[in-house]
Amino acid sequence: MGMATVAAVLVGCGEAPGSGDPTVAPPEYRLDPIVRIGALADAPPEHLFSFVIGLDVDQVAGEIYVSDRDAREIRVFSRAGEFLRRIGGPGDGPAEFDRAPEFGVAGDTLVALDRSGLHLFRTDGRHLRTESYRTVSQATVWGSVERTRSGWRATTLELGGAPDAPPYARLYGMDFSEMQLSEPLAEVELPPRQDIYLQQRNLVTAGDGWIVSDELDYRLVRYRPDAPPDTLEFDVTPIVPTPAAFDAWGEAQRIECMEYREGAWCDEQIPGWVDNMRAIGLPPVRPVIGMIRVSPEGDLLVERKDLDPEPFAHRSPRRWDVIRDGQIVGRLRTPERFRASWFGGDEIWAAETDDLGVDYVVGYRVIPPGA
Repeated sequence: MGMATVAAVLVGCGEAPGSGDPTVAPPEYRLDPIVRIGALADAPPEHLFSFVIGLDVDQVAGEIYVSDRDAREIRVFSRAGEFLRRIGGPGDGPAEFDRAPEFGVAGDTLVALDRSGLHLFRTDGRHLRTESYRTVSQATVWGSVERTRSGWRATTLELGGAPDAPPYARLYGMDFSEMQLSEPLAEVELPPRQDIYLQQRNLVTAGDGWIVSDELDYRLVRYRPDAPPDTLEFDVTPIVPTPAAFDAWGEAQRIECMEYREGAWCDEQIPGWVDNMRAIGLPPVRPVIGMIRVSPEGDLLVERKDLDPEPFAHRSPRRWDVIRDGQIVGRLRTPERFRASWFGGDEIWAAETDDLGVDYVVGYRVIPPGA
């Protein structure tokens, strides 16, 4: 199969929320806490996180797998938050990670990706093998491992772009039996992340294909090998940003800055940041889509950035649409610093940063309306 270039989209229309009327808000789901894993200080080191990079859930075994930025290892916890074991560790050798890995778990096997290559482990921690991999242009790569209906697979993205050409991400599949990358599957142009909204095009794997979002519209395009693309699109009311957004952005940056630095330094630096953003200008409309997550069942969790009435307000909650069978079936609200990593069945697992900048792993049951 040749490489697909993701540029134009096949336009179609998905069902509108609920009754089909785009003005009707979908029902609100609520979250019921399962567990919170982590600690501020004075705790065993396995319960201290610098920044959670990867998170996966083994539903059968009831275990939570977490990779941490500074520790460069994978920690395994029970659903009750009890530390069970660690897999891998920092270093450049076999069974070691040169950075916090992206990874996935299926059955009794764990696959992890870092810059050095592909690492296979048993979920009890035994290392099976490590293989290096190379992309077409030897460019910077990062990877992810996703479960699919037929099992699981890994993908890796190669970032590149000449100075006079738009940057791109190139998608590869991973053949586990041969421990090698496939031929490139898709090449996606990536718009620059430079204005105050940090807009970007998302690309996530889903089943036997991948989904690409249009950041300024509510449009999701699914690409599959040897099949035409499918487009799911919802009508939304565009929100045109005003110059007041720069001041709101600057205040949000100042508040966040003061959590880590002296106030005088922040007060001196932030006005210059705001001036730089004013020089770049505003996008024509506020971005619609933020993060996207895909469940093992094929449902979508889509962050709705356009629904936030104050996009830069401190501690403003995030809003997410739950999409099933082409319809928005519900909506979630989560804290501002909630990074959804996994959802499936009636659960969602995420990394969450508290007011002191401490990272935790949190699990919630997703309760539908009326339950």
